[in-house]
Amino acid sequence: IGKSRLTRALQERQAAEPHTGMIFHCSPYHQDSALYPVIGQITRAAGIEREDAASVRLDKLAALLAESSEQLDDDVALFAALLSIPGGDRYSLPNLAPQQLKERTLGALTTQLQRLCARQPVLMLFEDLHWIDPTSLDLLGRIVEQAPAMRILLLATARPEFTAPWPNHRHVANVALSRLGRIEGQALVTAMTKGKALPAEVLEQIVARTDGVPLFIEELTKTVLESGVLREARDRYELTGPLPPLAIPSTLHASLMARLDRLGAEAKGVAQVGAAIGREFSHELVAAAGELARGPLRDALRRLADAGLVFQRGEPPNEVYLFKHALVQDAAYGSLLRRTRQHLHARIAAALEAHFPDRAAREPEALARHYSEARQPDRAVGYWLAAGGRALQRSANREAITHLSAGLGQLEQLPDTAERTKQELALQQLLGQAYFHVKGLGAAETNRAFNRARELCAVTDDDLSILPVLQGIILVEWGAAHHVKAEKTADEILLRARRTGDIGACIVADFDVASTQLHSGRPSQAWNFFDSGIASYRQIDAATALRAAYTYSIEPGAFLYSYASWCQWLLGYPDRAAALGNEAIDNGERVPHDYSRSRALYVKSVLHAFRREWVRAEDDATASFALAREHGLGMMVAVAGIMRAVARGMRSPSHGDAAAIRQAIAGYRATGARVHLPLHLALFAQVLTEGGQCDEGLAVLREATDLVEETGERVVESEIHRLKGTLLQANNGPEETEASYLRALDVARAQQAKSLELRAATSLARLRGDQGYRTEARDLLAPVY
Repeated sequence: IGKSRLTRALQERQAAEPHTGMIFHCSPYHQDSALYPVIGQITRAAGIEREDAASVRLDKLAALLAESSEQLDDDVALFAALLSIPGGDRYSLPNLAPQQLKERTLGALTTQLQRLCARQPVLMLFEDLHWIDPTSLDLLGRIVEQAPAMRILLLATARPEFTAPWPNHRHVANVALSRLGRIEGQALVTAMTKGKALPAEVLEQIVARTDGVPLFIEELTKTVLESGVLREARDRYELTGPLPPLAIPSTLHASLMARLDRLGAEAKGVAQVGAAIGREFSHELVAAAGELARGPLRDALRRLADAGLVFQRGEPPNEVYLFKHALVQDAAYGSLLRRTRQHLHARIAAALEAHFPDRAAREPEALARHYSEARQPDRAVGYWLAAGGRALQRSANREAITHLSAGLGQLEQLPDTAERTKQELALQQLLGQAYFHVKGLGAAETNRAFNRARELCAVTDDDLSILPVLQGIILVEWGAAHHVKAEKTADEILLRARRTGDIGACIVADFDVASTQLHSGRPSQAWNFFDSGIASYRQIDAATALRAAYTYSIEPGAFLYSYASWCQWLLGYPDRAAALGNEAIDNGERVPHDYSRSRALYVKSVLHAFRREWVRAEDDATASFALAREHGLGMMVAVAGIMRAVARGMRSPSHGDAAAIRQAIAGYRATGARVHLPLHLALFAQVLTEGGQCDEGLAVLREATDLVEETGERVVESEIHRLKGTLLQANNGPEETEASYLRALDVARAQQAKSLELRAATSLARLRGDQGYRTEARDLLAPVY
């Protein structure tokens, strides 16, 4: 009469009604296996068996999707990848980034559900949400949001500690299951005895000790009936003698153990093996991992099923067993001695490796868990690393963090050897990438993982292994605006990349050097490396660019072309800059990498701001913001939000826009990132200038000036001084204004930043003209013009 029983009752009640049923089981051992309950449901619905060849599995998958898919081949390819079935030539996946593949898969799952609902009502059951993995929870949230437009009843069960992440919609109801009262408890006991009355003292003890917990009432009643203290009469049960003081266990665990003990040592042993495997276990795996011959094993499983402790699904020899309740599994598992438990997990892991290689490849986290419980960290680490890498390939970044962190925990138990160092280097590098996607460049976790990886690089001389780590380091340094450090790291990346001769590494290295020089105020030097990187990039195909993107965390084309557009604008070529900005967006379409696409759109919005094209700046910033929010790129959401607010403020200055910019900048700082802050503050001051808020604008520019000196980010240093002169002119007269304009002009000339020199010269010439020095004004402006 608990959660699962009510779920079954609903299924039984709806059995006669035309509907499509879908059941999703979450598992405590797969809380970090992306879409685990979805994979299980699709596998069962398609009737896929372990021994099926890949072609048979594909045929079954195609048959399942045939009536609910408008793009059958595309959907089969996506679902086959989800189930780790080779798609062959017919069902090949498009060239997609992990995040795009994830979004396409989630979209296909929700679209399939919509089409099923269009055919007939759907009853969707999600069991045990307290064990759901993050990606499945994302999918479930989308379904909850779209449920009002579908003919669906979605019933999900969870323990009280689960908190639903979706809003409290009108179409969502929460049903709390309280403990049974005395009358209900007695009724449940009567149902268990099939209407035959128990002696009053026995009934009283059962009701009192179980405290209204339905499973305990049921199990304790069965324990008493099996204990031998009662004999069955015609319409009731009678005591065989005085009731022994310990005849009725006082806890659910004791009751369950008493029932297991009475089933015999072989049945109890099989239950213990099954409990170590998980809530659900197959006959094949128990046979491979256990120590019973086939005949006694079948008898033990039959006794467990007859006792109602496990449920059987399927027919021999492919049947699967499910513990009636997680507490039954816990009781069986808890009865194992520690050493016995370790040996058992080792046997299960070895059986999976030997007899279930497809599952070992599909669920490396399962073997990692068993080897961890077996206290064999040397075997566990490799599987945790494989699980983390597999999760990253599916853009399941939170799951990847869990797997990789578990691997590091196992690694601590191993002696300090060269092999251990290599394994930690691989774990820390992937962990840094996962944190980069989840928390951003400025996060302490990202920084810690990449810095630890860099320390480990000292023991290896393999450039190709070291380069991705150094790339992670420079992204962290760049994000934190530590440009002096980043320049040293860029030089090392360039040296190592050229030694390898790997074209992808060389392109990324060219960008790294160009970017550090650009941000340090040397656009002319930076252009040489931008030009070199772009020339090399034009020689590679999309697949090579995509591999570089997942090795080095950035798609080099999108970054090269977008930041090269800034460089060309600074050097005085606004039309070339616009062309490069457009090519950056084109590369984002050709080589899908969501972070890089969002970054390219943001950089292009800044280019439009340089060119004073505020409508276009807002359009690109809005597109970057939407893409970042869709894919959970927190830092990009913040930085694109700044540009969107700036563009709106310049189009229509108001105090509201200033508040929006201030809030967006605060949100960006909260991510730990500081790169481009002087630029953002200069643009903010420009909005304040347009709105006549001179004092506040000067305060913002003072902060920008301090940041320039602190970080060495000088890309808009000239513009900061020019804007300061404009704001000073209103209150302080021409002398301080002229000093600021002259400083802006000197900085721009030193940087060979012709566009900023033109702006500074224009402002100073206008001041000279207003003072009556028109010839001097013309002589100042003509050369740079």
